[in-house]
Amino acid sequence: MQEISILDVGPFYIGHATDERAATGCTVALFEEEGARCGVDVRGGGPASREHALLHPTAAAEVVNAILLSGGSAFGLDAAGGVMRYLNERNIGFDTGFGCVPIVPASCVFDLSIGSADVFPDAAMGYAACEDAQARAIGKGSFPFEGNVGVGMGCTVGKLAGPTRAMKAGFATYAVELGALKMGALVAVNALGDIVDYDTGRLLAGLLDAKGERVISSEDMLFALTEKRCASMSADTDASHKTSAGWNQGQETATSSEVVEGAPFSSTSNTTIGIIFTNASFDKTQLTKIAGMAHDAFGRTIHPVHTNFDGDSIYAVSVGALPADVSAAGALAVYVMGKAISRAAFAAAGSHGYRSLRDL
Repeated sequence: MQEISILDVGPFYIGHATDERAATGCTVALFEEEGARCGVDVRGGGPASREHALLHPTAAAEVVNAILLSGGSAFGLDAAGGVMRYLNERNIGFDTGFGCVPIVPASCVFDLSIGSADVFPDAAMGYAACEDAQARAIGKGSFPFEGNVGVGMGCTVGKLAGPTRAMKAGFATYAVELGALKMGALVAVNALGDIVDYDTGRLLAGLLDAKGERVISSEDMLFALTEKRCASMSADTDASHKTSAGWNQGQETATSSEVVEGAPFSSTSNTTIGIIFTNASFDKTQLTKIAGMAHDAFGRTIHPVHTNFDGDSIYAVSVGALPADVSAAGALAVYVMGKAISRAAFAAAGSHGYRSLRDL
């Protein structure tokens, strides 16, 4: 098995549009005119998405023409309109008999807490990402390709104690060739939790300590906060019982909010979204299974993951005709997605007051 460029997996193009000042952007994957088969698996509790119903194995649509990953939370879904316009101008999409309707599933990360909270990727930015993808296909696209670009521009991690102790993450890819089988992943890591190295388990980026000098475990803090809350609630309950029995009249007791510090600063500020690409031939049902297996990479490299504060989603796309085993492909999908998530920590640069792994 050897590492390859993600663009070597098959016939598709990837492009970015980035607003560095507002700390947002979008990334598009464009497929050949015939489209690509696609499945999706959503595990997070707060996704922002569109056209996912078409990806259900029982839905009529057989292929998608593009996939958009965007910042801007649900506002960023507007960028998919620009992708549709770009494809429609080239007569690419589902032929209705009255014109082509491009099929463009989309998912968004919440990046309103960094940069500008009122600037979002729109149709113009979605169209620009398509132009960048086409330019990259002939070696003339904008660079860099990974890090603080596209949907990765506004990505941060380790937000359990608030933005002052969070870190910058970003967009990254990873792909391998195993014999004739090719598998790749791209991902934008914008998690409540920390990024953990896929190979070593070492904390890479996430929750900073109080001095901002090193990364500490968000899971450990979450468990400690839970323990404090439970103790506080137990104390409140005991005090209530005593008061109702006529004991300690007038005595004040601390509430759980007074006892616990560093509670999660937002229930909507996170989401890790990615795409698996393979040159193997799978249908929507099989691709949905592969996307589900790829979530194991999230569990291995993001701690904690799939919380109600995240909208984690993975697409899986078939861009080839190679016969392959679904279970083997799913296992390889876990590997490439895990490596891509780890790389997202290394690729990001400090920005808008957020430090990155490079800074540490």
